[in-house]
Amino acid sequence: MGFQLSDMVDQNKVFLVKKREIEERLDPNYYRPYSKLFDEVYGLVSLREIALLIKHPPEHKRMYSDRGIQLIRSQNVRPYGIDLKNAPVFLNPKELDQHYDIYPEIGDVLVVRSGAYAGDIAAVDVELPNTVIGADTLLIRFDNNVVPKFIQVFFSLDIGKEIIQRYLTGTTNKHVSPYYLGKIKIPLPPLDIQHQIITKMNTAYVSKKEKEAAAKILLYSVDNYLLQELGIELPKVKNIINQHLMFTRKFSEVTGNRLDPLYHEGDIFHFVRESNCELQSLGNYVAIFLTGFAAGRDDQDRAQGGVIQIRPTNISDDRELVFRRNVYIAPPELKKRSIDRLKRREALFNNTNSQEQVGKTVYFDLEGDYFCSNHITRIATDGDRLDPQYLCFILNLYQRQKVFFKLCTNWNNQSGVGVDVLSKILVPPTVYADL
Repeated sequence: MGFQLSDMVDQNKVFLVKKREIEERLDPNYYRPYSKLFDEVYGLVSLREIALLIKHPPEHKRMYSDRGIQLIRSQNVRPYGIDLKNAPVFLNPKELDQHYDIYPEIGDVLVVRSGAYAGDIAAVDVELPNTVIGADTLLIRFDNNVVPKFIQVFFSLDIGKEIIQRYLTGTTNKHVSPYYLGKIKIPLPPLDIQHQIITKMNTAYVSKKEKEAAAKILLYSVDNYLLQELGIELPKVKNIINQHLMFTRKFSEVTGNRLDPLYHEGDIFHFVRESNCELQSLGNYVAIFLTGFAAGRDDQDRAQGGVIQIRPTNISDDRELVFRRNVYIAPPELKKRSIDRLKRREALFNNTNSQEQVGKTVYFDLEGDYFCSNHITRIATDGDRLDPQYLCFILNLYQRQKVFFKLCTNWNNQSGVGVDVLSKILVPPTVYADL
């Protein structure tokens, strides 16, 4: 009789592995057990058992051009399929190695090998002429017992994502190798069941997109409601002609200040000034602006048992907090960084990102301990004069109206709005804080 853990132990955090079962790797995530449901119903098979080919395209010269052969990169391989419109890049055909033979075919399955999307999987279900697979993507070609779309569907599920994440290797740059990809075991039901699962998931995906579209309409209706209550009517968009693309400013107005044209294009707050309210600088209503801290890999808790550090990736397009991929800070930092612990009823402002994303704001009102990164500015308002949740609505309204897009300063492919600028932006009066 072997050693057994008590029933009081959380089996998801503490588990036993026999010494003879240890193979090659010692990291615990690799050996964490997952649901045995599929094993009991269909049995598990490794991808290597059912794959005719698992291949890693070689590196080749990256001579980009305006047209030619499109390079399928990691950002083109999405969980819902291949998206060639996402940041297309083309290669000069003359620069490709004549022996290069990694071209996608219908039925192939592409796997993102490395980068932020490592582990994402998509099946090629249409012809992709004049395309070539990049070195940050792996290719799998299956036998006739596998419907490629079923592989995509399975790894788009939470359990599928969890499984493939366990097989990622590396420290600073997580990636999946052809060897470990082949070791991944999945359930393989009969072909007719695979088709049924695909049909159900396609139906669910269509329903999801419809609900997201409805949610987006509802989200923008918040802006319309705010504008209506504030008595603001946006000017109608006019056809842009050449003279609208050019304007002049006096030299005295720009000397010693900023020279970027967007900043001086016009009154950024013109759509708010048209209301009958007196605008005030945000700094007049804020008790404190506080920016989070940068955390390198040495500061992070890789066991994922520490304090979540909220980053821009934790703010969804719906301006809500999401915790799918988190960064954790070691618990001892709570004592060292007591001032950096988030407080409830704060507005979290994304101060650094791409120019289009700067300004996204989320309302923080969670229990427990949280930090935020240096890409987030915490705004604690004077609650009696400015409701923080109302402020989030206003800042998100401004972000969608391109206010922060024009206020940004840019450097090294990043844009930002500092506290000095943020404190001076104009906001509607507090009389509307109870809307």
